[in-house]
Amino acid sequence: MDKLTILTQPVGIKLYSKRLKIFLITIKNTILKKKNYRPKNFGGPISVVKSLTNGLRKLNINFNYNPKLQRNISDTVIVLSGIDALRQAIELKQKGKIKKLLAGPNLVVSPADFNFLITKKEIDLYLVNSDWTCKMYTQIAPSLSNHCSIWPSGVDTNYWKPYSAKKPHNILFYIKSVPLKLVVDYKKKIESFGYNIITIKYDNYTSDQYFKALSSYKLAIFFSQSESQGLALAESWSMNVPTLVWESHYKFKNKYETSPAPYLSEETGAFFDDLESFTDAFLKWEKKLLKFSPREWTEKNMSDEISAKKLLSLIRKIK
Repeated sequence: MDKLTILTQPVGIKLYSKRLKIFLITIKNTILKKKNYRPKNFGGPISVVKSLTNGLRKLNINFNYNPKLQRNISDTVIVLSGIDALRQAIELKQKGKIKKLLAGPNLVVSPADFNFLITKKEIDLYLVNSDWTCKMYTQIAPSLSNHCSIWPSGVDTNYWKPYSAKKPHNILFYIKSVPLKLVVDYKKKIESFGYNIITIKYDNYTSDQYFKALSSYKLAIFFSQSESQGLALAESWSMNVPTLVWESHYKFKNKYETSPAPYLSEETGAFFDDLESFTDAFLKWEKKLLKFSPREWTEKNMSDEISAKKLLSLIRKIK
């Protein structure tokens, strides 16, 4: 592999055709007083892009990201997100301009989306974030069984690093896709022990705000329906803040098992099901009966460099 190309949008004339389409639809909707059109997956989840590019730079790997011209696309390509980018990459693979094509993990919610596009034979390897997502994808689309691999995104451990000024009586509550009333009793329990609480809501904060919150807290409590990976969790662990995570037992489409924290371990935190198990876990943490080492785990398993190395290893295995 001489160079790796990372795509989240079409390249060349297809990109400009896409932008023209968006512009024309925006003008039409403005005239009709409708909401402006915003394409799904256009640009991709920036955190995954930042992690991979940061990791590759640290490893001194030659790569380019969304080149302007098709001739600058290398023979090894990963489409992180953007359905139109994937369609174009498949066409280029059919023409022999791409030798190795990887896709994922931020392209679809289900492999059935876009008429099972991600099961195309031109895709050598489809990447998912965790074990449960791989199991679900291969159950829905058995043809993925031979080319579905787990590849978690990394965390910038140089940015997300422990801050010394911890406040021992502050506890962070992180809430995503669950009703606020769910956490009321848990907050009351924490307050009864004399702790202060700050609440962070998903998609309602900046990285700097989250960093400052984690800098002031020794423990985070997570409430989420499900996570394909859980980058906010990993960022917490990287700052040496362990997590207690509500086990939602949520099933996708009432059929497929999910997890609110696929990478939670004895080193990074613990699950709880109800108020009783939460109280038990919290008191064990308070009495230092639970020995967590989340920062050490993250450095060994989920840094940007580790994530990039895992991807390069998967690429080398493609024949």
